Amino acid sequence: MKLRAWLDRGVIIIAALATMATSRKSWVVEATLPPNDATKARIVVVEASYVPEVSTADGRATPLGPTSWPGTGRFLVRSGVAITQVYVSEKCNGSMCKKCEAPRDAKVRVVSIDPVETWTLSATRAPDQQPTQLEANKWTRYRIAVDSSHPAHLTVKSSRDAYVSGWGAEFYVDLGIVDVPTSVTWSVTATIEEPCEDLTKSCAQPAGAHVNITSIAREVQ
Repeated sequence: MKLRAWLDRGVIIIAALATMATSRKSWVVEATLPPNDATKARIVVVEASYVPEVSTADGRATPLGPTSWPGTGRFLVRSGVAITQVYVSEKCNGSMCKKCEAPRDAKVRVVSIDPVETWTLSATRAPDQQPTQLEANKWTRYRIAVDSSHPAHLTVKSSRDAYVSGWGAEFYVDLGIVDVPTSVTWSVTATIEEPCEDLTKSCAQPAGAHVNITSIAREVQ
């Protein structure tokens, strides 16, 4: 075999090993979910030894207040959204030949899920140019900037499949890739939702609460 072929093979092997080294496995410990009514907003109380994730059908639940782990924390799940998973997870260290197992102290438990009354505030905005023109064979993505007094959640309404990602003040809407030029009509809604002071009674939004979609910018892909 020629030297060049050996070198090429060596580069491929090194790249593969680098990929395997960086793609470390993770251990996961999942909590049992008690029955709960997804039509109502809920506060989920979680006890965990590591930072837990409370996943929902449209993303993740909102933490209520700062928390240190191990410990107990509260998370708000919006009304109409199902809880899909509560878990703790960490990357494994050491040799890739070793089995990736959760440490003995890895624990997570759902202490309670209780329905609560909340207040909500929303803002809706569409791109300045409507409908949006999707170019063939190009991925179309928009960056959405949100200014809000409380953690915001973003949803998208679109004439074709669209996906939201991001957290905090910056979100992304992916409209995907198309085979032929396509027109899409879409808009986004940013919502803030927080528990009422009396969890059993409805309430109005507090003074100073606000949410605004400040920009919708197309990104070059």
